[in-house]
Amino acid sequence: MKLRKVIFAASVLFIVMISCTKKESTYEVSEANGIRITQNTGVPADSTFRIELKEVATISLETETGYITPPDYDYHFDTSGNLYFVDYKTNKIHKYDTKGGSAAVFGGKGQGPGEFSVQPRIFVSGDTLYAAETNIRKVTKFDLNGKYLSEKMIPDIDKFPKSPIRIGKNYLCSSDYARMDEAGQRFSVISVYVLNDKLDFIKEIYRDEKKVDLTQESDPSEQGVSITAGNGFAYLYVNSKTEYRIDVYDDDGNKVRSIRKNYIRIESGQKEREWQEDFNKKTGMKFMTRFKNSIFNIRADKYNRLWVTTNAEENEKGSNFDIFIDDIFRNRVRFYVEDGYLMQYVGKKIVAVNYQENKIKIYEY
Repeated sequence: MKLRKVIFAASVLFIVMISCTKKESTYEVSEANGIRITQNTGVPADSTFRIELKEVATISLETETGYITPPDYDYHFDTSGNLYFVDYKTNKIHKYDTKGGSAAVFGGKGQGPGEFSVQPRIFVSGDTLYAAETNIRKVTKFDLNGKYLSEKMIPDIDKFPKSPIRIGKNYLCSSDYARMDEAGQRFSVISVYVLNDKLDFIKEIYRDEKKVDLTQESDPSEQGVSITAGNGFAYLYVNSKTEYRIDVYDDDGNKVRSIRKNYIRIESGQKEREWQEDFNKKTGMKFMTRFKNSIFNIRADKYNRLWVTTNAEENEKGSNFDIFIDDIFRNRVRFYVEDGYLMQYVGKKIVAVNYQENKIKIYEY
């Protein structure tokens, strides 16, 4: 009997060892020119990985007092968990406490100290809120209760702190704009750069400058970037139809790693193509997106996990996120809050916004 047990145990151990050796790795790490490259196959390293959301507050703005910012603007939290965002109709900055109650309203339209000619881009650093007006290259400083402190002019758009993201001791920024040369040729420019803690320019880490010819068919989604930062590193995705790649930089702007995942390009949806065709008829443009970008957006959360927003099916509800930990693809998660809500911000907390109803939901996770 004892011999049978020993033989059985040995057989089980042999089967386990064989199954482990047959299990394919979900990623491969290599190095090229001093850059560590993590190539993910697309198979999750942990298919059981999940993220649970807990709703902690709901903010509802009356249309008489303010309008929630459009999707391409900012939501920021201070170290106490208060939320800040800008009213796109009045240029006022709203502060809400952790329970969703209004704590302060400041700024507004105007030319005086602490006022804005256009809707500013804001960001919070320590005990200071910065409001940046790209059109006039001005940065205004407030304390977190809305008291005006000072302002600074930064004339060069390639060095302007537009929605900077903290990376270690410095900031990561991106800028997109159009320029004309002396011959009247128009160019579209994308720049990604690093500033120090005084918002002084350190270096540019990416630049894409292309001629604009509106007489030729073009894809408006081909040129662009998405940036984020976590654990002292900056992450940069350059729009691509064929490659799923995110490059990683240290806080001085030196490239140190590259995250990649196997990817098959996806055709744009019927609704998107119809919308562009209608837009072209109205404007005389020749825009046409035939394939979707491999990645829609990237964000780093409070645990330094990388959230990569991927494309959803045309009629699919919610948002899909590829979650990376230490450059390894852990699993894809999907969140659906409610009809009309879009997950807009991932960071210290998660913000979902309903632009039609002028409401915000805040989640812990």
